[in-house]
Amino acid sequence: MNAENRIDTIDLFFETQRQHIFYVAIIFEAYEGIAITQTVDKDMAIIRVMVAPDFVDDVMAVVSALREEGIELKKVNVNERVVGEGN
Repeated sequence: MNAENRIDTIDLFFETQRQHIFYVAIIFEAYEGIAITQTVDKDMAIIRVMVAPDFVDDVMAVVSALREEGIELKKVNVNERVVGEGN
């Protein structure tokens, strides 16, 4: 892919409970096109939300709605943690 066709994304990282990883991923999938999720560390329940800059506000609105449902989503800085080891 050349530089002209490259899509920049912002990576947001959240810690949640393990049992919520799949649910959070399905919710973002339902909002087709605003973000892609990836489990970074299943044991620590860290997920990455890859979002285009124009959709950051939309993603944060979804995060707020999930929190209102009782889903714990704590924004984390993965540079301060060791993630992905052993996965």
